[in-house]
Amino acid sequence: FREDRLRVLRALRFAARFGFAIEPGTWAALVDAAPETRHLSAERVRDEWIKGLRTARGIGDFVSLWCRSGVADQWLPECGCEVAMPADLNTSPRDPVLLTAWTCRPSAPVWRRLRGSKIEQRRAEAIDTLPAVPSSASAIDVRRWLAQVDDSARDLECLARWRDAHAAWLDVAQQIRDRRDATSRD
Repeated sequence: FREDRLRVLRALRFAARFGFAIEPGTWAALVDAAPETRHLSAERVRDEWIKGLRTARGIGDFVSLWCRSGVADQWLPECGCEVAMPADLNTSPRDPVLLTAWTCRPSAPVWRRLRGSKIEQRRAEAIDTLPAVPSSASAIDVRRWLAQVDDSARDLECLARWRDAHAAWLDVAQQIRDRRDATSRD
């Protein structure tokens, strides 16, 4: 780990990907080296974070490894290391912006720190600042919400589905889309 600090992140990614435990002596050395990961380039850390989110057997296991090792303290201080992970996080498309928003609140500072793309940063900023759900499940309120959140609706709906897959307003939003109802005066 002293020769290449990136090995710390790779060890966490491979442990989460293949579901194996890191040997206690190696784990102790990894934890000791975790503070030194702050000297890595943000882009390299971002790449390992994204690869880990996309390949881990369980997202919760991957995030837990980052937290327990101390790497999250260096790069993801917004990370809620005790966040409950819905089962479908492991089967749904592995969108790193959504998964980061689920585990880190707010998530836009994470993408700025990791030098994410402008698109990743804008998506995260929208998730952090726009209303997460409509004020009610009425068609009028859902249409108003869709107009307000515009292109961010799909991201916000996905996060809402992870919180409560049976929220009535999600069906209303889909019905509005299916009917191609107007959501603005334009």
